Amino acid sequence: MEQDLKVYLLKIDRSIPKNALKEFLNISIVNHCLKYKLEQKQYESLYGFYILRKLYLKLYNIDINNFILEENLFGKPYFNSLYFNISNSMGYLAIAISSKQVGIDIEFLYNFKKDKAFERMILSSKELKEFNKTDDKNLYLLTKWCQKESYFKYIGKGINFPLLKTNIRKEGYFKYFNLNNDLACVYVYTKHKVNEFKVELNYNE
Repeated sequence: MEQDLKVYLLKIDRSIPKNALKEFLNISIVNHCLKYKLEQKQYESLYGFYILRKLYLKLYNIDINNFILEENLFGKPYFNSLYFNISNSMGYLAIAISSKQVGIDIEFLYNFKKDKAFERMILSSKELKEFNKTDDKNLYLLTKWCQKESYFKYIGKGINFPLLKTNIRKEGYFKYFNLNNDLACVYVYTKHKVNEFKVELNYNE
């Protein structure tokens, strides 16, 4: 059965006061977002759910404020009967809304040009062979990291480096974008068929 999947990519709007974001969301969502120690992470999390609420209202006339946001044992947030995932990096937000379980990640190429030994921390022996043969090693690392992080978000487990070395059989869906004078990868992992993978770059209320 084909999966209903909608993916959005947008720049985080920091002009909205933090208190306004908190007032727009129910207490279970706010409490989840405020668990982050860094003020920036709190804002990004609040903004992600701010956009998520607007999207559910616009697309399905569903108000997520009528649901209690819960967390699994690894801290993954979820609403009963609603499937979504949120990621952010370097001022950009990526959101996936789906009829099935889903995981999403956004990363920038710049972050994979710093540590020459990074590949040995995240790649399996099979992937290391592919890595050594590829011409653009930074791009390979970027894509593999996004794939694996979206996969672990899909299954609802936190990232840890021993598990990162696992070979993931199904590739998922991904696209590259030029953002902030850098290359960004948006990767969505799901086990269900998606007829056409699209990423909406503009969100209009």
